Parts: sequence; structure tokens; C-alpha cells
Amino acid sequence: MLMIYAHKVRIFQDMSTNGDLTYRRNKIALETQYLQKILLYV
Repeated sequence: MLMIYAHKVRIFQDMSTNGDLTYRRNKIALETQYLQKILLYV
């Protein structure tokens, strides 16, 4: 799941001129979601 998401982001990054910023934003959002899920289960 994570690998597929990362691959999609990479494709989008290649198409976009400021893809680096978009990639970083998506990565932060994904990590935040992941941390929230962990906190819910703890």
C-alpha cells in the first residue's frame, strides 16, 4: 500500500514543476495520519 502510494507521488512529482514541495506535503500528511492511527491503538 505504502509502496504504491509512494510510486504515485513520484509520478505526480515528475509531472509537476514544484513536485518536490507537493511530495513533501504528501509525505508529511501521510506520516501524520500514520501517527494518529498508532495513537488511537495505544
